[in-house]
Amino acid sequence: MGFSKSGGKYLFVYIPTDLWETYISNSTLSVGEEIEKEKLGLFWSVVDRIIKEAKQKSTWILQNIYFVEIEKVGDATSNIYSFHIHPRLAKVIREKIDKYPKNLNRIFSDFLFYIYTGRSLYEFLFLLVSGFVRGKSYENIETKTIESKIISAGKSLKSLNKNLTFFIEFQETLNGRGVSTMNYIDWAYQEGKKLKANYISAMGKEKAKKKVETLTYRLLDTVRRKDKEHFAQNIIRAYLEVEKEIPYLFKEALKDESSI
Repeated sequence: MGFSKSGGKYLFVYIPTDLWETYISNSTLSVGEEIEKEKLGLFWSVVDRIIKEAKQKSTWILQNIYFVEIEKVGDATSNIYSFHIHPRLAKVIREKIDKYPKNLNRIFSDFLFYIYTGRSLYEFLFLLVSGFVRGKSYENIETKTIESKIISAGKSLKSLNKNLTFFIEFQETLNGRGVSTMNYIDWAYQEGKKLKANYISAMGKEKAKKKVETLTYRLLDTVRRKDKEHFAQNIIRAYLEVEKEIPYLFKEALKDESSI
């Protein structure tokens, strides 16, 4: 067992069969904290530290190691949290966490809250896109809630690019989808790029940009609500507008009852 202090919190780890591993783990955390003190002006380094800690916690979960966090809130008062997540989530964290989008470091703790509490990352992604697409509707938003912080982060996005598929891949892996589903995500992204090119040819770059952003928002909303009928309607309408055939990939998705 051992203690490691970080930002007013004490992490207690109990490894009953390996005291040497406990010592090494806590020593590593301690050294990491000293390194971070030298980088206080670099926000990314703080998030990188949290990512490493999240991976370490997932390793402990997979090894059935019990740990507790003690947060000091006063001279004689502390909050004590015993920490446990499902081994499946721990495994996904180990596999995927390094690919978290660096431009969204400011809401990394909110991402962790979503996955630790079992909330859907489709909702998380929808809030991001809402902030990006409907930013003017949130001009006076106050970042007092997790949802408002995610929307605010979406407002600061410069574009909707491929790194946002991280949240889809993470959620689908967590849902137990296989490698083929990850391929579908890549294919869908490529088909989306082709559709955007068709929109540009048909209506010009600026109108096409707004069209794609609105379509993305609507599709994510249907996925979030698991509304297959409206998902199909939006896909069909999108391809009718550019007079193109619906790709085989989307036709199959519309047939698959479990695809949304």
